Amino acid sequence: MSDEIIREMAQKLPELENELRGWESDRASLEARIATRRRLIQALRAEVGAPGAARLFEVSPPENGDRPAGRPGTGEAALRVLLDIGTPMYTREVFEAMNDRGWVPDVANPEAAVGSALWYLAKSGVVRKEKAGRKVMWAATDDSSPMRDDDAVVSDAGGDDG
Repeated sequence: MSDEIIREMAQKLPELENELRGWESDRASLEARIATRRRLIQALRAEVGAPGAARLFEVSPPENGDRPAGRPGTGEAALRVLLDIGTPMYTREVFEAMNDRGWVPDVANPEAAVGSALWYLAKSGVVRKEKAGRKVMWAATDDSSPMRDDDAVVSDAGGDDG
């Protein structure tokens, strides 16, 4: 090859590398969104009774009998919100989305209870926590496993976002 062609190719190389990095970043983001969408579809299939569909969420009975029938527990509700939204959220945002759906626990400090549930879910690997400055954001993991009846139920106990 001529020296001129080699120089042109060398000048074009950084642009091509940047373009490739952008595509790889987009692919990673899309793969995470695809995984989230698959979990949501799995949950919806189970909810509508599609054959062979395993329930992703089991609504736990309230321990104290105070929670309205059919309303998910705090941890289950928080995970549903994170799966539905599909992007990392602050505790306050999860709390507000739960409030919009009527899923806020009936405790003295419901936002603290949501924070506590998110910490528990992160500890169990169902949710991932991400540092955002001095705050924490939460997201469903790519391998968020279905919650089963024998999984620990997140209580409506308070906690903080630390």
